[in-house]
Order: sequence, then structure tokens, then C-alpha cells
Amino acid sequence: QFKFFNDRYPCCGFTAEQERDFLRDYLGPKMRADHPDLQLYIHDDQKDIMVDFVNTVMSDNKTAQYVDGVAFHWYGANLK
Repeated sequence: QFKFFNDRYPCCGFTAEQERDFLRDYLGPKMRADHPDLQLYIHDDQKDIMVDFVNTVMSDNKTAQYVDGVAFHWYGANLK
């Protein structure tokens, strides 16, 4: 169970390491080959965990080549 996710419904809750590896080994290469104009954004989660998550993903140069941006949510108690 992913600690940040309410998994009582079908969902995909990657850790930063899982997202990094999936993007590097599967999604990134496939999307660049089949849809080279498609942009890939990582994270798409809460702002309060963004920095550590993004740093983990982007610290891998092979993964970073597939990242076009970072998406995040800015609501709730983490507005500071």
C-alpha cells in the first residue's frame, strides 16, 4: 500500500523510484519512438512531496532525457 494514496479504487501509485524506472525502461522509450511530439510530465501529485520525488526521478540521466516537465497539485493544507 502506497502511503500517499487512497487505494480503495483502481489507481496507480508509484514511488519515485518506481516512476523513474518505469519511465526510463518502458514508457519513455516507447512514447519517444511512437509519439515523438508527446510531452511527458512527472510527479502529478502533492506539492509537499514534490522536491524529493522529482530529485529522485531526475537524478538518473537516462530517465531525465524523457522528462518534459513536472506536474503538481497545490491545494489543501500544503499551500505554504
